[in-house]
Order: sequence, then structure tokens, then C-alpha cells
Amino acid sequence: MAEVVRKANKNNVSTVKGVAGGYLFTAPLGTPVPENYWDELGPDFACAGYVTEDGMTEEADGSSEDIKDMNGDVVGDYDEGTTETLGFALMEISEESMAMRYGHENVSSDEHQMTIDHNWSKSKEDRVVVADLVMKNKRRWRKVIPQGTVSERGGIQLNGSNAASHEVTVKYLTDENGSGCKDYIQKLNENGIPVAPPDAQKALDDMTIDELKAYAAANSIDITGKTLKQEILDAIKAAMNTEGAE
Repeated sequence: MAEVVRKANKNNVSTVKGVAGGYLFTAPLGTPVPENYWDELGPDFACAGYVTEDGMTEEADGSSEDIKDMNGDVVGDYDEGTTETLGFALMEISEESMAMRYGHENVSSDEHQMTIDHNWSKSKEDRVVVADLVMKNKRRWRKVIPQGTVSERGGIQLNGSNAASHEVTVKYLTDENGSGCKDYIQKLNENGIPVAPPDAQKALDDMTIDELKAYAAANSIDITGKTLKQEILDAIKAAMNTEGAE
């Protein structure tokens, strides 16, 4: 049994951002899903593009009903179940972004144009959804929704003052075990530094330049302009020992 935590830890307090370069992905239903935060997503996953600065909101809507006896006294309750959703607003006018709203069957493109058919009878589809997030100290958080369906669609505001965006709400559909989503969150060591994934346990000092570059990319560490091994190594160590996002 894990040791009982008896005091608060400020290292566990953090804002949450998207991983640089892409953080919201979808794939056809049935695509194998990751079971950790560090594996690369397969080729069937497509990036849905930028999400607005409001980020993502996960909500759980559940309710219960009182069970009363003939005197009107509450003697128990009946759980009517909980439904979870993930809401966000997409900013890109791209094929994958539009397909999340209108359905992949309604969106097509060729070398000249993208075509969107507002045929709502073909818009209903279930997809795999993955959100790759990052917290303070480059700590990773991955949300995996094996079967999600768009349950709500907000309006699209078109004007010269704001980037065009459209709100989408994805409802989690549960599997045979009743699970609709799994979160994989990187652990911290006793110093508040994220524990490296199993395939990165090799000591940083022993890594080759290519291995260091791959490690930096996997942990969203900027090494732009650095070509020498020591430069890259110093940048990684500095990033892993600073707070990153506040």
C-alpha cells in the first residue's frame, strides 16, 4: 500500500497547457490507443489544430434520486449514472478541425479547395480522441478517450476582429467495463522533478546527440540553435530544473 500523504505539496499545483506542436488528436474508431503518456501516437492519429486560449473543460454530469419509504423518509438513493464530456473551441480552418464539427464523411479536399457538406445526417460518428497536455516542470498529462462522439456544436463567429473558431463538445462513450476515459499523468520524484519514462531512463550524460534531441522533443524542451552535445545537455537539464508553466 502506498504511503499516506500527510501534507500538501506545491509541486503538484500547476496550470495545464497543450504540448507544443500539437495536443489534440483524433483517429478512426478502433485505432489502438496508447496506455501511457510517453508513447508516440500511431499514423492514424490526425491533429485537430489549435484550441482557443480558454483551453479544454472536462465536465461530469451525474445525478441520483432519493428512495423514500411510505412515510416519505429517505432510506437510500438511486444512482442515475454519470456522463463525462470534454469541451473546447477549435481555431484552425483545416480539414481535421472542420471534420470534428461536420463529420469526416462531410469534409473532403483536393489540391485546389476544401469542401464541407452540411449534411447533418452524415455527421454522427464515433472517434478516438487523445489530448496531450503539459504542466509545470514539463510534467506530462495524456487523456485518452477510446470512443468519443460530438454531442454539441457551438456557433462559428466570422468577423474581422477575432480568429474564427467553433465550439465542440465530445461525449465519452463507456466500454464494457464502464470506462469512458483514462488519464496518464507523469509522476514526480522527491525533488519535484518529473520521473523520466522507461525508455528514457538512460542517464542524460550517457546519451548521444540524437538521443538527447529525441528526449528534448518528447518533453517539449526548446533546443533551437544548439548543435553541440554539451549545449543540448545543458538546455535539457536547465529546463527540467525550472518551473516552466506557472
